[in-house]
Amino acid sequence: MFVNWLLTVFPVELRAGWNRLRPQILLWAALAMLPALLAAFSESRHESPTSALTILQAVGLLLVTFLVATMLDAGERGRGRSASALAALLVSRGLPLAAFAIIAALFTYVPQRIALYAAELVLRGTPLGHVTAVIFSDVIYVSLLARVCFVPFLVVLHGRAELRPDALPTGWLRVPATLVWPLIASDTMSDGRRWRIAPYLVLPYLAPIAVLLVPAGAAQLGMLVLTEMFKLTCLAVLFGHFVECRPRVLVATETSQP
Repeated sequence: MFVNWLLTVFPVELRAGWNRLRPQILLWAALAMLPALLAAFSESRHESPTSALTILQAVGLLLVTFLVATMLDAGERGRGRSASALAALLVSRGLPLAAFAIIAALFTYVPQRIALYAAELVLRGTPLGHVTAVIFSDVIYVSLLARVCFVPFLVVLHGRAELRPDALPTGWLRVPATLVWPLIASDTMSDGRRWRIAPYLVLPYLAPIAVLLVPAGAAQLGMLVLTEMFKLTCLAVLFGHFVECRPRVLVATETSQP
């Protein structure tokens, strides 16, 4: 099954993701330079990250996430938003995006750390015990991340009012589920295709390895931009899955924002 996916499905999905970026390749290349320049700046400082730099990186990541979601949506709809509409959307969705990003991070990170510590406790003293524990905890992390990977798209492009009546659980669970509706909706949307989503969550973390193979300087900065473009392509593939799956939880498949 894996070989069939690697030789047939993976190239097709990656090409489809690239085709989403190609019409506005210059804009996507400019967007790729933002995290690349920030990463290059961080590497050049040869010191522990300061609080200001950490905050700058977090804000930059949220801004890039917002821009990726809106640009992919514009490509899907065939029309973009005006600058004023983008600014208004950023103001209204910026804080919710940050809040749900923190919740999703806790949802994935905390179980990973618990699994790591538990596995190391069980496997202590055995050959390759630490390596096995790390692999086990990373599998837990990726499996949970695949459940919440659509959260940024849902928060930026849609609202809770667009959810289908049956998208949230009934009874006493409905109130707490309403508070974290993007996580619940993302989990429902990803059901049945998480194994197809997982590679596009793992590969972006592995891509920076290519940077280590290039000498420092302009060539390394260029490789950083290329790796960021690859990450954006993976995000475009995830957006394709998002578009296919959102009718499961949304009343309308068109975004509600102008």
